Amino acid sequence: MTWRERNAVARKRGRFTEQDRRLAMSSATCGVGESWDHNSYISTTLPGENVWLALSVVGCRHSAGFTHAVLNNLFSEADRFLDLIEDRVLALKRDMGSGT
Repeated sequence: MTWRERNAVARKRGRFTEQDRRLAMSSATCGVGESWDHNSYISTTLPGENVWLALSVVGCRHSAGFTHAVLNNLFSEADRFLDLIEDRVLALKRDMGSGT
């Protein structure tokens, strides 16, 4: 199940589950980890930039970010951070394509 799907189910339920919270707290399975896994073909580095660090800046390690939203049942905020993460992934893909 993706985070978009988890968020929709949690919104209907009124809260995230303990399993959701554990997944959100792990860098391998948070919103950033999910994006990394789905886009694993992205090079590990771009010129002057580590892709994982570039993604994590907008994701699960920021106190006001994705994990915070999940832990506090802030469904709209979780969606907002997923949008930011996805936007960052797209920007990294563009950067790879242009060679910058």
